[in-house]
Amino acid sequence: MIRAKSSKLFLSMFMAASLLVPVHVHAEDTTTVTILQSSDLHGFVTPYDYASDAPATGGLAKIATIVKEERAKDENVLVIDTGDTLQGNMVDSFRDEDIHPMVEAMNLIGYNLWTLGNHEFNYDFEDTTNAIEDFEGDMAIANIYKEDGTRWLDPYQIYDVNGVKVAIFGLVAPHVPEWEASDSSRYDDMTFTDPLTETGKVLEELEGKADLIIANIHYGREGEKGTLGVNAIAEQYGSQIDGIFAGHAHETFAEEAYGTLMAEPGNNGSNASKMTFELTQNNGEWEVVDKSVSLIPTKDVEADEEIMNAMADYDEKAKAMANEKAGEIAEDFFEDTSYLPGIPRVYVEDNALIDLINKVQLLYSGADVSMAATFGDYLNLEAGEFKVKDAVKIYKYDNTLYGVKIDGATLKAIMEKQAGSFFNQAEVGDVTPSFNPDMPTYMFDSFAGVEYEINISKPEGQRIENVMYKGEPLQDDQELVLAVNNYRFGNLQTAGLVSKEDIVFDSNSTMPSAIRDMALDYVKNQGVISPECDNNWKITGIDTTSETAVMIHDMVRNGEIEITDRTVALNMYDLSDQGKIPHLDRPEVEEPVEPTEPSEPGTQTYTVVSGDCLWNIALAYNTTYQRIAELNGIEAPYLIFPGQELIIG
Repeated sequence: MIRAKSSKLFLSMFMAASLLVPVHVHAEDTTTVTILQSSDLHGFVTPYDYASDAPATGGLAKIATIVKEERAKDENVLVIDTGDTLQGNMVDSFRDEDIHPMVEAMNLIGYNLWTLGNHEFNYDFEDTTNAIEDFEGDMAIANIYKEDGTRWLDPYQIYDVNGVKVAIFGLVAPHVPEWEASDSSRYDDMTFTDPLTETGKVLEELEGKADLIIANIHYGREGEKGTLGVNAIAEQYGSQIDGIFAGHAHETFAEEAYGTLMAEPGNNGSNASKMTFELTQNNGEWEVVDKSVSLIPTKDVEADEEIMNAMADYDEKAKAMANEKAGEIAEDFFEDTSYLPGIPRVYVEDNALIDLINKVQLLYSGADVSMAATFGDYLNLEAGEFKVKDAVKIYKYDNTLYGVKIDGATLKAIMEKQAGSFFNQAEVGDVTPSFNPDMPTYMFDSFAGVEYEINISKPEGQRIENVMYKGEPLQDDQELVLAVNNYRFGNLQTAGLVSKEDIVFDSNSTMPSAIRDMALDYVKNQGVISPECDNNWKITGIDTTSETAVMIHDMVRNGEIEITDRTVALNMYDLSDQGKIPHLDRPEVEEPVEPTEPSEPGTQTYTVVSGDCLWNIALAYNTTYQRIAELNGIEAPYLIFPGQELIIG
């Protein structure tokens, strides 16, 4: 039930940021300030994973135990959260309750400060503002601005801890407008600024106001999408910031770098971060004389009884909801979720699980083609009852669905970006694909409605080949409707590949609106589902069938060769050099094709060497691969072989 709004939230937004929030005033010559942090809790209020219907090792109730233990040592411990709190683990299904379960738990624990994460903007903006209004602590986000140029929330809070003025400022990942581009009302059309730039601005505002300055940043160390992250902030401003609490990347680290303490506690309440500062007064000013940072694991911590009792009703409802039967699964969707030990099957072969998601998206949107990602390396649907938790398991986010008009050329560009770029370029002798380390697994999409190949021997941007639509080669001017989730739509819109003007279907106006609820509805209507895979795509450009390749694959399965890094391919010649397989003569590496001046068509020839593709030959001769293919009667660009003599145009 959505409640009537009070004026509390809006009054708090306009309070002076420099107002001191008293914790306890007791000035001494020497004192200690301790700060605890949680981040990326993703709905884990109890130590239970409702999607898998199994106990979990972390959770906010365990963080609560740590907080109580630390406050027993020092009653003035500050407790903060770094966002991505309200989404995940089915808790988002309860956002219309009188108070969100996560907010209720944070209030019971006595959190002092909360900085939102990007997933706090996955729902109606009113859901976000309701949660803020109900939170009894303080908010701090410096890099979100309203249309009038003023900040949406206080950029920082200053606490008086034993006479020490502790300033905590907050920042959130700046890409929310991109990730939520399909519905800008979710962030109220506000502007998100660069964290590095905003840090400098906040530090100027805090000049002379605080003895300790702490950053609470929902952003990773390396940043993303061309925007620098926490490491860059520490490098530039570490001398002015005493501690940086990070989130968003689900990393676990606690270290001192660039003169400041840095920590991130992972996700799902697996750890609490702790920073401690020892200060001494010198001529009336506080100086840090010692400091430490650590992570406190929750794995072996008992959940707090008070929080568990308060969440008992929620826990009961969530478990009951998760176990509601929707239909039957006739047989396992995967016999083996691994392509090879260390390489998940979902990224290298078409499979029934993603085909199910694409089938649902095509059905409910009426689109011609569909794209969908996987949200776990080794997900499976196993024979038996299909329950609500299974829909959450295979589609963990509340993404909605769009149908957007595109043409064939745009679809190919999207496929290059979301499928072709996922892999590293293969070298001669590679017997396994390897994954691009700069592309997260959730960014890899499988496409339905077309047949295609991913030739990973080709340079990035030239890998999608033999795209067929309804049995015919897909034409660049072919008009299509693409089914795509709202998150991926935002990525593609930023890349200039889709636009809001071309949306012809929007599930926000339908029921069910979320893709995972569509999947649940589909199973209920079918009654029984079976694994169905159309095998409409495959990877080419590596050797997986030769006697040597098959031998190496068998050795991996038998544990004789181990894949420890899936961003590095297994190469038969490397393994031969290492003595792990019988000796192989490594082929001679030919010199790269030297560029030449363009010539008249048919007057120049080139002999193909191992590793060549039409694209690199065409680049060297200042022509196009299509032109070379035409001159030589080549039906497909990859159909060339060493020793072949090509006419160059």
